[in-house]
Amino acid sequence: MKSTKTNPTNIKKTINNSPEYPLRRMEIVAPGGQPDSMKAAILAGAEAVYLGLKGELGARRFATNFSYDELLASIEYAHLRGARLYLTFNTLMTDEEIVSSYNILKPLYEAGLDGIIIQDWGVLRFIKDHFPDFHIHASTQMTLANHLEANFMKEKGVQRLVPARELSLEEIKSLREQTSVELEIFVSGALCVSYSGNCYMSSFIGGRSGNRGMCAQVCRKRYKDSQDKEGYYLSPKDQLLGKEDITQLSEAGIDAIKLEGRMKNPPYVFATVQYFHELMEGKNKVPLTPKLFNRGYSTGYFHGKTNLINPLFSGNYGHSIGILSHRKLTLSEKVILGDGLAYLDKDGKILGGDYLNKIILQGSKEPHKSANPRETLFFQSLPEGTHSIHKTFSKELNDQLEHSIKTIKKQLPIEGSFKAHTDGPMELTLQLGKIQVTQTGITLSPARQAPLPPEEIREKLSETGDFTFRMDSLTLDYDQKCFIPLKELKSLKRAALEKLTQAHLESFHRKALPFQNFTPQNDRAKSPVFAACVRYPWQEKLLREKGFEIIYHRGMDAAREGRLHEIDLDSNLARNLYQLLKNHHDKVTLDWNFNITNSYAFREYAAIPKTGTIYLSPEMSLEQIKKVRGTGARKGLVIYGYLNGMYLEQALFEENIVELSNENGDHFKVVRNSDDNTEVYLDKPMNLIPRLKDIKTLGLDELRLDFTFESKDEMIAILDSLKTHEGFYSPYNFDRGLL
Repeated sequence: MKSTKTNPTNIKKTINNSPEYPLRRMEIVAPGGQPDSMKAAILAGAEAVYLGLKGELGARRFATNFSYDELLASIEYAHLRGARLYLTFNTLMTDEEIVSSYNILKPLYEAGLDGIIIQDWGVLRFIKDHFPDFHIHASTQMTLANHLEANFMKEKGVQRLVPARELSLEEIKSLREQTSVELEIFVSGALCVSYSGNCYMSSFIGGRSGNRGMCAQVCRKRYKDSQDKEGYYLSPKDQLLGKEDITQLSEAGIDAIKLEGRMKNPPYVFATVQYFHELMEGKNKVPLTPKLFNRGYSTGYFHGKTNLINPLFSGNYGHSIGILSHRKLTLSEKVILGDGLAYLDKDGKILGGDYLNKIILQGSKEPHKSANPRETLFFQSLPEGTHSIHKTFSKELNDQLEHSIKTIKKQLPIEGSFKAHTDGPMELTLQLGKIQVTQTGITLSPARQAPLPPEEIREKLSETGDFTFRMDSLTLDYDQKCFIPLKELKSLKRAALEKLTQAHLESFHRKALPFQNFTPQNDRAKSPVFAACVRYPWQEKLLREKGFEIIYHRGMDAAREGRLHEIDLDSNLARNLYQLLKNHHDKVTLDWNFNITNSYAFREYAAIPKTGTIYLSPEMSLEQIKKVRGTGARKGLVIYGYLNGMYLEQALFEENIVELSNENGDHFKVVRNSDDNTEVYLDKPMNLIPRLKDIKTLGLDELRLDFTFESKDEMIAILDSLKTHEGFYSPYNFDRGLL
């Protein structure tokens, strides 16, 4: 097995020493897992925040998320500070959920919500039909990874693409050169070990689908191999790009950079946004992010093959703060009361942790509030086997960040002009971009004493208080002969600012189109034929002998920009959009990883000229499959096989097949296809054959058996069971479906 030695805190510390200069601006798209995080992101300099509704269909349903009223208020908060909000709607949906989304989205759309992030093709069509002015983003959950797919999605109405995170810088550059759709690139935060949208492990094991925002993070568990060696073999480090990386993205013409972290707290979001904001201003900046959360960092796939996996830790283990010897810790950095600590054994396993509630220094009997580098901290007790101590929470740093969040003001620059003449009304005109408002005040009388000096008028009108505007310029048309009561001047200013606030918010409002009903129909039900998908030539030979006419060969789940030449365009089974669009066959079968779970998506895929047969998602139950209707293409369903739960661009082990198990009793087969490609399967196949009688009532055209690890005798037994409907029943999601 490949060595698991790694330096989990290996962050590139070299800072570009070139003169500071601002980069071509890319929109910073920050995470907002809760209202306070959304505000922290905007105050730190994010131009946009992505967030989800409580209980609705976004890819982080376990984040705190936003109530409906909180989201409506957040739209106003963002717009009054020059930022945009994007709603995460990036999960697979049923027909009923798509229809119900009209009433969910209509008030948000009309209130000015800027954009929506989607995964489901059915949702894409629904959005275009009802909310045409939404800025539509294709989520990384769509597993789009090349320019042909990007251009096709632009034709479908997508304005921005968040490509698969497995792309290298060179692939991103190539993508940029060959498409005009906006590109948004992940630059920080947690990575999925599998292609997003093509990870089914959590779903197949326990019904918590990553394609429904309910991932149980099976990848973050500790695993044991067949030799009883343990490690977090499926757990990636977090991503964090530096100044040179961000500069290259800017120079390549990327439109936006995206930060992961909707499960993180406001200080983490603030510090991470601020780091990238200052990088784009051309400043040299050392990130604070690793001191707030650290499971190890890498640049992800940005520089091609990378040491992505951290087998030692899957969660926040902080960073070392000194050398431990017999309960005495010689500090390498300052600690204070309230810091969080983790105790690690010699293998790096976390034995426990707590908050520092007492500081006793060597040679001193008095308790202290803090301790400095090179001082020795004495612990009265430690977990047995403690080899090192890490700081997992810095109270001082968090306090500093929270103070910054409370004190920073984000204001929009405005221009003003003030008119004051004797026997005429006061007038204050304010302008924000193309928006202009004028507020009229009292009629002015001649001054009996010295009139207000222009400098005082300018000062009073420039004080905007709690309003989110900053008076950048103010012109005065003032005869200096009239009496201007200060109270009236302030009242005039407040009324003008309120009018500008309302006009600015209303400028984002628009009307949704009326609801359009869609009643899908099915082709006349036929008797389904059996098909198969094989991994080896001998399997195909056996199936031919048994009379199978439709036999498929699986290809690559994703078509990366730099590896398009490896996609088999002669295969009649497409595993990615590129393979469908460029296929040499007139009619092609779409495999189940296209994630089709509703009639709207079926209609969209069936409209593509090369589409012949569409395999429905195995994440659905029998009852859910019944409701997917549509014409123009044949319907298929896999009824037997080892279904790959993960598809990743990493060679995790040197062996071709490694068996893993975790503490929950889950068992997996990890299959190495090449030096940089791995698939992960459950150790037992799905088998719906005992339910064939029910399945044949679904009106399907094709039922498929997938053969991977089976011996010849096992294959024959499975084929024989097609007649008897006997054998072990292993439903995966067929009974419970999409939750």
